[in-house]
Amino acid sequence: MKLFAFVFILILQIVCLLPLYAQKVPLPALQRALSKKIISPAAVTARQTNVIFYQRLKTLFQPIKTPPLPKTSSIPALPKPITFRVQIGKESTDKTASAFALKIDDHILGVTAGHVMKNISQMPYMFFQTEEKKFTRLPIKSWLSSNKNGTDVAVFEIPKEAISFLQPLEPALQNPSLLETVSVAGFARNAPLVLLNEEVLFTGPRRLLLRNTAKEELTGMCGSPIMANGKVTALYVGFYQKQALETSEWVSLLREKIDDHPLPALHQATPIEHVISVAQTYLTHGEIVPSITLYAAGFPITNLDFKQHLFSVQLLRDGFLKETIYTNPMTDPAHLEKFFDLQENDILRVIITNDNSLFTYRKMLVYDLNVTTGQVTRIDR
Repeated sequence: MKLFAFVFILILQIVCLLPLYAQKVPLPALQRALSKKIISPAAVTARQTNVIFYQRLKTLFQPIKTPPLPKTSSIPALPKPITFRVQIGKESTDKTASAFALKIDDHILGVTAGHVMKNISQMPYMFFQTEEKKFTRLPIKSWLSSNKNGTDVAVFEIPKEAISFLQPLEPALQNPSLLETVSVAGFARNAPLVLLNEEVLFTGPRRLLLRNTAKEELTGMCGSPIMANGKVTALYVGFYQKQALETSEWVSLLREKIDDHPLPALHQATPIEHVISVAQTYLTHGEIVPSITLYAAGFPITNLDFKQHLFSVQLLRDGFLKETIYTNPMTDPAHLEKFFDLQENDILRVIITNDNSLFTYRKMLVYDLNVTTGQVTRIDR
């Protein structure tokens, strides 16, 4: 009986590890399998993406490094403030967040988190220092906010009267690298706060994860600049406590794919390259947000406009639903096949909603993509 139980457990472990092993097949082996037509080109695309993706995520489970000494160049000493606050209404003291001025070519724009501008969009004001212990509030009249499908950026026109009191920040030439140490400067509960030695644990096209050194949620820090060597390298967009992370769907997915260890508490950030792209969109199109194209396995599926929400991606094989992954902060519109192990003629079903009522199925748009042929079929509901 004991021998039977041992064999059963051993077989169960092997079966459980096979999907993870499939994600980590060495890339040369994939290429050989492709040449022998053992595996489809779509599967190679998906697995190459996933191998790189999971290698990056390994750092989330590594022990905390000994923090290095603070770098004096992280937060530059400048004669004018580099950050200010944004708030709802002229006299509000509860709904406030952080912001900064960013220099894009010959333009200076205000930057904060997209969800911040959504919260204060009825009456947005900026609150900045003019002299020692003297502050001024001015209304924000024009802005562009993008806070869906992994983006969380808002840019806005800074009133001309305020520009002379602020120090515009220069963007870094590239996004921060893995395990780089950065600093965050902003306002927590309406008081200035600087976090030194935040370690970059994950880098993606629209989302960064930083190991959190704060002991509690820092209300008001969202919208702060993340600095490295005196330049803005990312935009701070949120704090996640360990308890919240362990219950969220996307973290459950990561733990299932990588390991059974809990994640550390994390900061979230939007990389500077994406912040710049939103700023350039605003300078070109104003408050109109252009659509983005969704891709999977190298094939275009459809365009997603700013009013739409990518709800989920499903894997169908031989007519049966194999797996569903809901939109998470790491979703990459250019690689919706992430997390999936594709096979020949699999179908990726992309589900999009047209409003915030995610469970109003009548308003869902459904597209099926054959990952081998690239054929897209619109499914009417």
